[in-house]
Amino acid sequence: MERIAPLAQVLAEANGIDWQRIQGSGAGGQIVEQDILNYLSRVMSGEEDPPDTPVDLPPPDWNGEEVPSAAILNQAGMNADMLSRAGVDTDLTAFVEQTRTASPEVPATPAPSNLDEDTEFELDDEPEVAPAPVAAAPVPTPPVPEPVVTPTPEPVMPAAAAPMPEPTPAPVTPPPAAPAAPAGGLSSLLSRLYQKPAQPEAAPAPAPTPMPEPVATPVAAQPELVPTPVQPEPVQPEVVAQPEPTPVSEPTPLPEPVAAQAEPAAEPVQPEPTPEPVVAEPEPVAPTPEPEPAQPEVAAPPEPAVVPTPAAPMPAAPVPVQTPAAPAQAPTGGVWFGTYLRRGADVAALYDLRDQVSRALSQELPLGLLVARAAQRHADTLGLSSVALDGQGRTHTVGSGSLRDAMTALDTNFDGTPDLLVVDAAALDLDDLHYPQTVTLSVGRTENGRATLSLNGDVETARAAQFLAQVAGTLEQPILLVL
Repeated sequence: MERIAPLAQVLAEANGIDWQRIQGSGAGGQIVEQDILNYLSRVMSGEEDPPDTPVDLPPPDWNGEEVPSAAILNQAGMNADMLSRAGVDTDLTAFVEQTRTASPEVPATPAPSNLDEDTEFELDDEPEVAPAPVAAAPVPTPPVPEPVVTPTPEPVMPAAAAPMPEPTPAPVTPPPAAPAAPAGGLSSLLSRLYQKPAQPEAAPAPAPTPMPEPVATPVAAQPELVPTPVQPEPVQPEVVAQPEPTPVSEPTPLPEPVAAQAEPAAEPVQPEPTPEPVVAEPEPVAPTPEPEPAQPEVAAPPEPAVVPTPAAPMPAAPVPVQTPAAPAQAPTGGVWFGTYLRRGADVAALYDLRDQVSRALSQELPLGLLVARAAQRHADTLGLSSVALDGQGRTHTVGSGSLRDAMTALDTNFDGTPDLLVVDAAALDLDDLHYPQTVTLSVGRTENGRATLSLNGDVETARAAQFLAQVAGTLEQPILLVL
């Protein structure tokens, strides 16, 4: 299989592209026309270097600095329309058009075509006369050197147009192909490339969405049969009609068609408050169960047990049943409903100390540990002995030695229930957090350098207030926690 498609090869050679370096996207890596067009677009955008040998060479009389004259532009086969299609700025195209109209040399271009046509007519007429020596005379005609002097791209473009005139033996066809070839260079190919995206835009247009419309019509038609049997049965089947719409896959559209059909025929159904009789029915049903919760019925079973005198002990029986249930739950939540106090504390200095110690020890110092050490210093005010720190679903032991030893002791779990549990609610972005199993001291979020201390548990109010004041004073002088 050829590595490049024939049309792609013609397109590459016409534009002076070395297609051997292009990676093909066709079957088996074959290079197709789109690969050549993509390469040309990358050349125009600056992503690829232009070919070493440009197809459209500059006019021989142009030195590359001064603005080319209208004659040079005409010889190169450029005009305003071709430049605008190639994406050239409108100012340049206007300048080319002005110079083209101002210079008298513009009409000189069709002259060689007329001469060629005259010579061709002469050649056609001469074989009819059939003089052999006369046929040699038209050979050195002047039009032959003129195409040599004309712009050099002509010998390159006939190479691309050479396969086209092969099926047509008439020599008249190459002249129209020659002017079309210089007009369609690298710029015309890029202009066609830019015009291609406009075609697929019309493709997504023929994508209507009428599909849900026919689906909605049969769904509305199916429930129409359901309400018809429901209407003739006014009262009793209403209970049956309610479960029927429930199994339907689409409950929402059901009431819509029912309302549409009920307007002509079921108008009396709306004034008939079907729920009203249903509400009225439970009213007579309500009096029937009234004898059922008959608490005197409880007295009925003991009547067969003891008929003569146990009527007096009957009221005594319900009394012990109600009283023991309530007091059984009260002691379990007794600690949770204890004393609750709150107090603010200035913790700006505490946070500074925490940052300094964390940098010195190269280890994060928990804020709860500093609060726990402050509470440990004043736990005797509440008559408490053991203090622990809650965190990460564990209860940590709070050491009484140096701060470094206390940080090491955090790795040890506290066995049992401590007398005082310190909770860092700020770690959970809360103002306070307490647990019911023991007395808890919570430190909340910090705002403007102040944090909230809260105490909850079975403690005396006066001593609890004194304890909070002592802890707040220690936190405001954090150097005491390091000593």
